[in-house]
Amino acid sequence: MIAFLIVYTSLIIYFSRLALPGGNFIPTLIIGATYGRLIGMSSSWTQTMSCNQWIYFPVLSEFTASSSSSSSSSSSCLPVCQSATDPMIYAIVGAASMMGGVGRYPLFLAVVMIELTDDLSLMTPVCIGTLVAVWIGNLFNSGKKKL
Repeated sequence: MIAFLIVYTSLIIYFSRLALPGGNFIPTLIIGATYGRLIGMSSSWTQTMSCNQWIYFPVLSEFTASSSSSSSSSSSCLPVCQSATDPMIYAIVGAASMMGGVGRYPLFLAVVMIELTDDLSLMTPVCIGTLVAVWIGNLFNSGKKKL
């Protein structure tokens, strides 16, 4: 994914300078979603490596209980750690915040992302990510000129 992000970003930078018709909406969406997914995957990996939630497989406990003469207990099975983060959420917030930083239209992006996912629980992270991206983008330059 890192190689895709580097190659795709460099191609977009190169082709946006050519005198060809094209837009920046979908490329910005793809770059933001890829970057968000990378952050989500690294967060999930970090959480998996240091997680303290143990879930026991009942099949393993039945297998170890039948192979040994002891009664079936959950202490005899192998622990498996599960991650609580979902990289999809990071991809959606990354795409919305990248487009918010580039285009500076936060309300439109929040509505579009919520309509695309049909999940109202993502409203808060999408709005916060978009507003922070617009605010940081306005610190560097004024954005769109107001008439």
